[in-house]
Amino acid sequence: MNPEGSERAKVKQPSRRSLYALGLAAIFIVSFLSSPDKLLHQFELKSVDWRFQWRGERPAGDDVALVLIDDVCLQRFGQWPWRERSRHAKLIRELNKAGAKVIVFDVLFTEKADDKEDAALAEAIKKAGNVVLAAFFPRAGAHVDDQHTKLLAKSAMNPREVLNRERARRERILQGPIASLMEVADIGLAMAPPDKDGTFRHALVAVYNEADQKLYPQLSVAAAQKALGIADDDISIDFARGMRFGDSTFVPFDEYGRAMVNFAGGSKARRHYSYLDVYHGGLSADELRSKVVVVGIGAGGLYDVHANPFGTDFLGPEFNADFIENLLNDNFLTKASSATNTFLLILLGLVVTYIASTLRPITAAWVSAVAIVVFAAAAIYGFVASGVVVGIVAPTTGGVLAYTLITLRRLTSEERSRARLRKQFSAYAPPEVVEQIDSGVMLEKMEGVEDEITVLFSDIRGFTSIGSAMEPRRLVRFLNLYFTAMTEVVFDYGGTVDKFIGDGLLVLYNAVVEQPDHAKRAVFTALEMQARLKRLNEEWADEGFPQIRIGVGVHTGLAVVGNVGPEMRKDYTAIGSTVSLASRTEELTKDFGVEVIVTQDTLDQLEGMVEVKALGGTEVRGIPEPVEMYQVLGFKSDETSVDSGSVE
Repeated sequence: MNPEGSERAKVKQPSRRSLYALGLAAIFIVSFLSSPDKLLHQFELKSVDWRFQWRGERPAGDDVALVLIDDVCLQRFGQWPWRERSRHAKLIRELNKAGAKVIVFDVLFTEKADDKEDAALAEAIKKAGNVVLAAFFPRAGAHVDDQHTKLLAKSAMNPREVLNRERARRERILQGPIASLMEVADIGLAMAPPDKDGTFRHALVAVYNEADQKLYPQLSVAAAQKALGIADDDISIDFARGMRFGDSTFVPFDEYGRAMVNFAGGSKARRHYSYLDVYHGGLSADELRSKVVVVGIGAGGLYDVHANPFGTDFLGPEFNADFIENLLNDNFLTKASSATNTFLLILLGLVVTYIASTLRPITAAWVSAVAIVVFAAAAIYGFVASGVVVGIVAPTTGGVLAYTLITLRRLTSEERSRARLRKQFSAYAPPEVVEQIDSGVMLEKMEGVEDEITVLFSDIRGFTSIGSAMEPRRLVRFLNLYFTAMTEVVFDYGGTVDKFIGDGLLVLYNAVVEQPDHAKRAVFTALEMQARLKRLNEEWADEGFPQIRIGVGVHTGLAVVGNVGPEMRKDYTAIGSTVSLASRTEELTKDFGVEVIVTQDTLDQLEGMVEVKALGGTEVRGIPEPVEMYQVLGFKSDETSVDSGSVE
């Protein structure tokens, strides 16, 4: 049979190079979508939240304590903000009595109350010597005078070294507390802008004030520096990498010059002390000794509530408490560099590309899924066990996209190949066989494979004299009617017509699709061909066509199947001694005067389903040993089931 038809085109799978190109395209697309401000970058941030939640909350350290102005305080002292700043002065005195190491006010004192109250607070701060107050970025259009900027400048950072300044956050002006408080307190910036989805994950370590071109620390940094006694000369900042903070602490930065906070948990992960309890000296001895105490807003109606990876009710003072603890204990998340994340994207993308290009789609799906899951699990484990943050979304998305693009390309190509093969084989094989054709398997077979098949040969007896007595057009019509009827029988039993040879017919079983019962199919075809011929002879009697007889030979054995022939015209056929012996078997039907003969190899697979008569060992040209031949008389009983789709 000629599966290439008139198109003379070889059916091909996509080249490995084209599939690799699709994998690289997937990597490039994902790399672009993973850049800052792009879609996948936002999902990457969410994946960090999932990792925090997978890790779960952990016990907060003992180095930092939270003192909150809660609803009980507001009921006792009235609406916030309080003009009676002497209350804060008393709180400072009580905290110092309790042994607080540093007192951090995460509240703003940007407006005067009255001179007496302001003086009382300033006096308490000066006497304590360990208070850090908050500054912030004022709204656009705000103004501060030069004197304010000069007072603020005493709290500016002067690190030993500052690199990549252009990456630092810059603000037009900074707004600190009132002048009397700036004179006696250290100042830090309370601001921590959220990510674009409104979630707090990062802290600004330091900000440039364009009003005086000085660098100012974040509130937590100022507090930790004071608690650890770190001098500015022991600090160096590279806004492209991170901050060296003292002798042993390194604070890694992201691409925006921010530090990722290693949160202990969500709201109330650490104990909350009531401002009112501390104010009245109600804490037990040593409960706050040697701790950094963060004083802030905890009342529900004062809006210092934000989202963090654990939830949406996280208090601003809790954020600073966690960041201070990170600084005091060098407990930071190690965030992989952009180069490392890009390498992981390329690595996993290429691994999946190779898998999807090499293995069959279903197998490739499982193997790719395992590779992606193993990578994601390793990334999660690295976060939970060591605080290492590597990109998960980009590499896994790159792997999934690479698999998808390559598989779609292969499937569409295979479907085109299958459709082409179905079209090409439809003239030679029945529809149910054509539908089962797998283009990948068929391409392999077309290259040449050895397999066990059953070959059926049939031939019209005395055709030479019959043909010479008929007018050409009538002869062609006669043969077409005969071959149509025989081919229908062949198709009923899943056979594939290899070729028509004059008046002969060569049929193959198990050569195109897998047919475990190929021997049965062939023998049942032979018997049905004889039965169908009897009906044809009856029909032809009225048309004046000659009455004919056919001989059918069947043999089962190993043969090589594949595309054979010159490049311009190849035939998908079977070659080898099995085909030759089947042809010789058919010729013996003339010598023995019988209709159907099968060899011993075929009979062994029939499971006693037909009646046979032994013809004995027969010398066959080209076969060194005699071949046992059997005449097929018919089905063993009327109960034998013969189904056109399958043979039971």
